Amino acid sequence: MMDKIMLKKAHDVWKSGAMMRARRMRYKKFTFGDQWSDKVAMPNGSTMTEREFVRRAGYNPVTSNVIRSIVKGVVGYFRTLQDERGGYASAPPGVKEIDARTFEEFLVSGCAVQRISVHADGDGHVAPVVEQISPARFFIDCAAGEPELMGVVHDMSLARLMMQFSHGDKVRAGKLRAAFSRQIRAEQGGAVSRRAFGGSDNDGLEFLKCGVLGKCRVIEVWSRECGEQLKCHDPETGRLYYADVSEERALKRQNRERRSEGRPVIAWRWELCGYWQCRFYMPDGSAIDGWTAHGHPFAFRFYPLIDGEIHSFVEDAVEQQRNINRLLTLNDRLLAVSAKGVLLFPDNQISPTMPLEIVQENWAAPDGVVLYRGMPGLSGPEQIVSNSAKFGVDHLLDGQMKMLQEVSGVSGAMRGQDPASGTTATLYASQQRGAAVALNDLVRTFEAFLDGRDKNLMSICRQVGNK
Repeated sequence: MMDKIMLKKAHDVWKSGAMMRARRMRYKKFTFGDQWSDKVAMPNGSTMTEREFVRRAGYNPVTSNVIRSIVKGVVGYFRTLQDERGGYASAPPGVKEIDARTFEEFLVSGCAVQRISVHADGDGHVAPVVEQISPARFFIDCAAGEPELMGVVHDMSLARLMMQFSHGDKVRAGKLRAAFSRQIRAEQGGAVSRRAFGGSDNDGLEFLKCGVLGKCRVIEVWSRECGEQLKCHDPETGRLYYADVSEERALKRQNRERRSEGRPVIAWRWELCGYWQCRFYMPDGSAIDGWTAHGHPFAFRFYPLIDGEIHSFVEDAVEQQRNINRLLTLNDRLLAVSAKGVLLFPDNQISPTMPLEIVQENWAAPDGVVLYRGMPGLSGPEQIVSNSAKFGVDHLLDGQMKMLQEVSGVSGAMRGQDPASGTTATLYASQQRGAAVALNDLVRTFEAFLDGRDKNLMSICRQVGNK
């Protein structure tokens, strides 16, 4: 019963993060080019995507993905900083690349989540491992302050699940196989599919249902709880440690022996202490594994977290990107409907010796000759070429591009673009420094996240080294 209550609490926490996941999905789409998927309301109350709305209006939606270029430039700037500082000399393999991808996620969603754990290889050697956790799978009860509950939803194969949770027990492995085989068979009757290679693993996730053919849903929940303990001090050795309340009798017996020997006795006092309880659940609320620990394995940071709100770097650039796309779409429409080489040929000036079909061919030929009958006081045939620049779209587009640089803080100098004609080396370097200052808060916040992660990583490395 308690397990089902705990899973219900975790489900409530998951549902409270629905807005964050929806915002992250929108910004991810804008970052990777799907920029016409926002819903618009129609007068009749129905909704449709902006892409469909624009097409119904007779326009062709045009996308120029400037956000992706900006994000790549900032990630490149971060990696250059990390290389210059040489902070990965003693890090486990792959951490440098994981941090770069986590920083990219931090730019897109404002969320950085990693998990630190210890894995054993086939030879029994254990080593610390850093994993990136998608915010789409991570849930936490509060983004600021001291969280009390957090976790991750996992989709794993039955074979991997049995290897991870059987703990060398054949009977236990058989029970896991039977329980999760029923889950797989039950979900096969619903809307399940195989995820396409290279496609997203995290779009449209549900909490209790995997939705992927042949996979098992496992829900990892970490909850902060409190329990009784004895805070002990041994004056003989100077050691300060904690003991379980069940050891109080043994401590009293040990003190009686010490008094008889004239040795200093152990002092203790009762306390309530906090600890973390880990549980792995099936969707039906059955616990398949669990343990207690002094701390949770997650490192996380949300940006900027004013009043608990999360606002990402990409969020600032979305509206400018939409305006750029709209202007490009308008320009494309103007070009499509404007006159491009239309020939105005008065019908009373057609030459009796040259039909209009031959006039049309000769007009476009580089050495063509067109005969027409000139009329006194009237102009002859005229070609019309419309100039779309007079509508001012180019100027508006240029203004939006400059505004996007102002909003994002990433100028052309930051991305290594060639300077404009007449730009001195001193001015170009100044522009680069200015862009670096604009991004300093973002980068420093992520570096604070890495510092906290590294402290936990070093602690685990020392524990592994002492074993």
